[in-house]
Amino acid sequence: MKESLVGVEMPGAAEPLSGEVLKPGDSGFDAARMSWNRKFDRKPALIVRCQSTDDVVRAVKAAAQYNLPIAVRSGGHSPAGFSTIDGGILIDLSLMKDMAIDLDRRVATAQPGLTWREYSTQATQYGLGTPAGDTATVGVGGLTLGGGIGWLVRKYGMTIDHMLSAEVVTAKGEVVTASETENPDLFWALRGGGGNFGIVTRFEFGLVPVGNVLGGMLVYPADPEVLNAVAKAAAEAPDELTIISMVMKTPPIPFLPPDLYGKLHYHVIVCYAGDPAEGAKALEPLRSCGPVLGQMLAPMPYPGMFKFNEEAEAGFPCSMRSHFLETMDVDAAATIIEHAERCTSPFGMVQIRVLGGALARVANDATAFAHRNAGILVGIINPWEGGDAEQAKQHQAWTEELWKALKPKSDGTYVNFCGDDNSKEYANSTYPSATYERLASIKTRWDPANLFCANCNILPGSLKGTV
Repeated sequence: MKESLVGVEMPGAAEPLSGEVLKPGDSGFDAARMSWNRKFDRKPALIVRCQSTDDVVRAVKAAAQYNLPIAVRSGGHSPAGFSTIDGGILIDLSLMKDMAIDLDRRVATAQPGLTWREYSTQATQYGLGTPAGDTATVGVGGLTLGGGIGWLVRKYGMTIDHMLSAEVVTAKGEVVTASETENPDLFWALRGGGGNFGIVTRFEFGLVPVGNVLGGMLVYPADPEVLNAVAKAAAEAPDELTIISMVMKTPPIPFLPPDLYGKLHYHVIVCYAGDPAEGAKALEPLRSCGPVLGQMLAPMPYPGMFKFNEEAEAGFPCSMRSHFLETMDVDAAATIIEHAERCTSPFGMVQIRVLGGALARVANDATAFAHRNAGILVGIINPWEGGDAEQAKQHQAWTEELWKALKPKSDGTYVNFCGDDNSKEYANSTYPSATYERLASIKTRWDPANLFCANCNILPGSLKGTV
């Protein structure tokens, strides 16, 4: 059964833990080991549910002593299954949810186990926020370390662009601060390096004004010319307007006529972070991109945008890949639509995010996220229900086929949307060569034994091969 670790020493630790441990066979172990992506049925040797930085230190020291690999979980949403592990220690941070807001400085201090719904709901009480992703149950820790591209990205940039400092437990079990002035190399790597360098147990984020936004959806035919026109109009729109769009089979949506259900369409979700009246004007160029088959728009608090991706909150098997593209041209759009028509799952989609704005005004080498010049992020997302192993292979094959078809146009992949290929070659497709080499040098300093390997892995130094 589940055992409290109060008064019990973890192997290799000098002090007792205040959190709890789950071992194979304990009640609740099987539920706790599963991550959001149910495709991965991994069995950790131990799950440590931490309540404090000290708990994390002791779990890391135990893993190092017994040479056990570590997986780290904040919200558990890793599409590549990195928030669970076979045979290692799963360090679960989801109980670490403290948050404090300094209104004078406009700074939030937050632990990594908070979800973005929890974080944003607290900040919005003061008319403030930090750019997050698009799904409410994603954890603060994982999203931030990979970059953070969401509803405010064109107006305010990425989550990492508002990260001021981090408290980090290193592979040696030491607790250090990373910021522009303390351990700046580590601070640089944490902003986009995807958890390769330590476990962040506390973040400091800058807060920006976020009141009501104009949010909603426009639905168009799935046509290459429409995709191209929407991407162009969104890129030329005021920075206040961000879109996240999907080519997908239309589910039953109340504001759409039933004859659209089950057919392929282009769903464009919009967020205008400014005056709603100005937002209505900013949307006019989008309306001229093609026939609008249905729409729903309304002012709402910023956290209300999460409702547009509620389906992604629950766990299910899923195959996922991504590409950064310079632009969405008609050829790329036609490729996307052709593959989406024959998607193996009725729930599959191709997500298209138009970037630019504040994201692009940060230098490419300012952080470990090095795709500031990309105009488009394409996410290939193929969730399914049930089925056997052979069906799972078919779903995976569809994702890989479209990913390979778009690869000639690709300028890299997004670490938060990466597949489960944990090779150096794949990491090099995520990070440009100069960025990767700098990350490898920092990895050598902070994690020379590659203890933190359950991620899009950066190998220490110039090591070759796979992890």
